[in-house]
Amino acid sequence: MNEWNIELKDICQSLINEHKILGFRDMVITAPSPINGSIRSSIAFCNKRETEEARKIINDSVATVIICPNSCDFSESDFPEKVIILVENPRMSYIKILKGFFEEKIKYGISSEATVDKEAIIDPEVSIGPNTNIGKVIIGKGTIIHGNVTINDNTRIGENVIIHSGVVIGSTGFGYERSDTGELLGFPHVGGIVIDDDVEIGANTCIDRGTLGDTIIGKGTKIDNLCHIAHNVIIGRHCVIIALTLVGGSTHIDDYTWVAPCVCIRDGLNIGKNSTLGMGTVVTKNIANHSVVMGIPGKKIRDNPIPNYLDDESEA
Repeated sequence: MNEWNIELKDICQSLINEHKILGFRDMVITAPSPINGSIRSSIAFCNKRETEEARKIINDSVATVIICPNSCDFSESDFPEKVIILVENPRMSYIKILKGFFEEKIKYGISSEATVDKEAIIDPEVSIGPNTNIGKVIIGKGTIIHGNVTINDNTRIGENVIIHSGVVIGSTGFGYERSDTGELLGFPHVGGIVIDDDVEIGANTCIDRGTLGDTIIGKGTKIDNLCHIAHNVIIGRHCVIIALTLVGGSTHIDDYTWVAPCVCIRDGLNIGKNSTLGMGTVVTKNIANHSVVMGIPGKKIRDNPIPNYLDDESEA
């Protein structure tokens, strides 16, 4: 196990949002850890917002520093052997701490075992892993491409994209026309793929290139492992597409939509902004903005609350 030596005062100073510290003392943090499996001198987080429920979890934890919701009514004397940091969103603060202090820093460069087309345009600050095959593409700064990935020609990838092992980007979509004699003739796919900034694509996911236009993955969208994104799909900004989801060709998924595991979306549909598709849903019809849809076939069961970042009418 890795061991770090990070000053607690540096961690506290990194918390930009308002926070309150109970029991602060100069000390060194040696590891991050889960709240229920902690080691001493570690930092953990507790998401329980009810004071007594959180108190029990904290008392049972071995961690020395614990980030908690500021809804908990604790005092300096409640946990004499621990440091408690009260924040609005413990999980978010913990993510920022992990990224700032504990996450391994990427070393940029192209593995000697990767194959890269000589016409590819790749920023110097890109990491490409072994056994990865890169065609005539454009790849932006800060992007990380793990080993055993295939990215075919006519693909544009933005900045700070993460592509995990086994991903295939730019394969030919599954489009055929039956001839008069019953034979299947493949429709040529001459379009490309556009992947915007801050996208993450999970292991063994496949994204087909467009037939005539492009398949587009919007800024900040996260696609899980083992998903299939068909030709000419357009996925908006900051969407979540979870494992084993199948998105049919020419479907448009609008911004901030959450697609749960094992969802199947037929081709040519429009999925409205800020919608939630429940686990295993089979979507056969268009979905309006701000909808929660579940079932086989999928049916709207209620409206989805509009979050603060969509309060502006231009976004909603």
